[in-house]
Amino acid sequence: DSINSEESGLKIKELELKYNAENFQNEIELLKKDNEIKNLRLNRFRIGAISMFIILSLAGIIWIINSQRNRLKRETNKLLTQKNQELETTLRKLKESELTLKELNATKDKFFSIIGHDLRNPLNALLGFSELISGSSRDFTLEEVRKYNKIINDSARNIHRLIENLLEWSRS
Repeated sequence: DSINSEESGLKIKELELKYNAENFQNEIELLKKDNEIKNLRLNRFRIGAISMFIILSLAGIIWIINSQRNRLKRETNKLLTQKNQELETTLRKLKESELTLKELNATKDKFFSIIGHDLRNPLNALLGFSELISGSSRDFTLEEVRKYNKIINDSARNIHRLIENLLEWSRS
């Protein structure tokens, strides 16, 4: 009995050791699986953190690009506004110049009309009296021919003076 009991005690201890070994083995496996789960969670957290960093970096880059773009648009609009103001000023000056030029052209036309009229009268006298003398100079007395020659000479001098004035005016 005692051998049996010793054998039974040994078997029980052996079974107990096997049971404890299996429990330890199961616990080790559970701890390994728990460790794997924690590693997977840690990896997922790392991936999430990296993804968040990448997303924030991209958002920052996009924000920087948009602000640069908006700054460039503002500068371009400012430059365009400035150029438009310069163009408006130039257009206003051009219209003023056009008006002045039209006034000067009208003055010139009036001036040439007056000059033409002033030249026409002495030329008509010159032509009229020279035709009169050249056509029938025998019918006139010497005194009349001298009188007509004086009128022709005065008319020629008057035309000469008018032309000299006109040339001097054009030089100034």
